[in-house]
Amino acid sequence: MREACLLVLALLGGAAAAAGQAPSASRAWLGVGVGTGAGGEVADGGAVLAELAYQKGPHQITLRTDFIVDPFGSRADVAGELGILYGRSRTGSFGHVSMSTGLSYIGFDQCESSQDSCVRLGVPVVGEAALRVLPVLGLGIQAFANLNSVSSYGGLVVFVQLGWLG
Repeated sequence: MREACLLVLALLGGAAAAAGQAPSASRAWLGVGVGTGAGGEVADGGAVLAELAYQKGPHQITLRTDFIVDPFGSRADVAGELGILYGRSRTGSFGHVSMSTGLSYIGFDQCESSQDSCVRLGVPVVGEAALRVLPVLGLGIQAFANLNSVSSYGGLVVFVQLGWLG
């Protein structure tokens, strides 16, 4: 799973570098999605994503949260994060590709220590590609990873964008 996430992030990064110039107009959207995630202490499970993004030219700021849940695992592992990311985006008439990173606050329900719960700072890395279906509706795919001191993890989600997509 980790190798697949790294491959998708690399492909999205290459696509962002190869895309044309981003327009100077602003765009803003709410994105919600579902997919899969895993890694470290977090068992394979479902991933849920919500994000609020603002883009001006090639600059993108995103407030993002995701959860990875394995409700049928032996420990019912859960990881959740809330973070703010900065990234670079390339936009065309079709949609956009972007790469972002930042800081996040992460919570785990299980830790290797004797604590009942764990919270840490992490470094999220996100690559996404989205197609604009309508001026206010887009569909996309997002590969994500979170590097942290407890249990680094990653995943892949399919999401819907609602907002001003230009």
